[in-house]
Amino acid sequence: MRRFYRKAGLRIFLGSAVAATLIVAGGSTIGGAASVSHKVAKKSTWAIGLLDNFSSSSFITDPAEERSTATAWQNYINAQGGFNGHHVKIYVQNDQGNPTVGVAGIQTLINTDHVVAVVSEASFGTTAYQTYLDKAHIPFISPYSFFPDPGNTDPNYFPAGGTEGGVDLGIIGVLKHLGTKEFGYISSSNGGSAAQAGYNLMQSDVKGAGIGFFGQLLGTVVNYTPTCLAMQQAGVTAAYVATGFLPNIAQDCAAQGYHPQWIYNIVGSTQANVDPLLANPVDNGVITLDWAFPWFSQSPVLHTFHKVIQEYGGGVSVGPTTAVTWESFVELQYAMTKYAALKKTHVAVGQGLENALYTIRPNMRVGGLLVPMTIKHGVSKQENCFFQIDIANQKLSGNLTPVCG
Repeated sequence: MRRFYRKAGLRIFLGSAVAATLIVAGGSTIGGAASVSHKVAKKSTWAIGLLDNFSSSSFITDPAEERSTATAWQNYINAQGGFNGHHVKIYVQNDQGNPTVGVAGIQTLINTDHVVAVVSEASFGTTAYQTYLDKAHIPFISPYSFFPDPGNTDPNYFPAGGTEGGVDLGIIGVLKHLGTKEFGYISSSNGGSAAQAGYNLMQSDVKGAGIGFFGQLLGTVVNYTPTCLAMQQAGVTAAYVATGFLPNIAQDCAAQGYHPQWIYNIVGSTQANVDPLLANPVDNGVITLDWAFPWFSQSPVLHTFHKVIQEYGGGVSVGPTTAVTWESFVELQYAMTKYAALKKTHVAVGQGLENALYTIRPNMRVGGLLVPMTIKHGVSKQENCFFQIDIANQKLSGNLTPVCG
């Protein structure tokens, strides 16, 4: 299968060191908005917040991969001497998938732990956090936490990795290349209004490209045969299916002699979402469009990534959540390196990191990875990008250069 790649301008930035210590669970929460100073004394330790639902795996992230990657990055940085002598310490807050709990966690991170930045892979209460983060000038870095996408409107929110819009962009590109006349979109209804909004956007984009659209939002399904037959009747030759539906839907459709080109998005847990794809021959030929860079690649660009995870990650499997968490911390590492290099500054650390993140430009390479982000001072606007990963012979293959547009 031909891949869709656009050559990106190359600028390699190899940031200085990373940090040591164990991840520390945050203490009790205290109320009130933050308005504290975050100036750091020479050689002081910089506190970083890690906020997410660590109570259970979601369809989009794996808590074990996320925490092990954060720990690995921290310990590696500190083992290298930190950022110009500043070590880092990560404080964890579990939002339990509840925005109210998440707000209390943000307040604790800011008011008690005095963090200078917050990383969050998929905390869905982010619009409620804005008041506290913006007032304290604490940058918020995340690949998945932007629903309904404050990353495009809040100057203090900084995206990492691919984007929701990037996946849509990739789908249209694949459909055009295949010459698809009728497209199928099968996703989960569990997301409520957000699921419907995603459905509506995809329908609009596909029809705007002059391609027919057949869609279903499904709940719990035991057998996908009715959906397969409906797609076949509608003339669907290529179909996107949401996380968790493969390989079952492909299997049920194959049983009917129906074999559309399947398009997928790999996220979450290696064990839950990746291994089943590779175990079933029916998934050979699947095209996946992903937020995470190809974590399985042995490219020299990922030498540090693999070495750090192996050495400091505690033996947890490397997967899509490992990749997007690493992307977030590499982005933060860029900003911390730049801020630590300043010989003299009166700017508080959080604001200084914000300023440093604003220096990221399109097609810059940070830690060997392209950060798909367009930054204008005062506005954080995410560029739509995705990574294409294909499945062939029950193996993954992919390129480290994302497609952006």
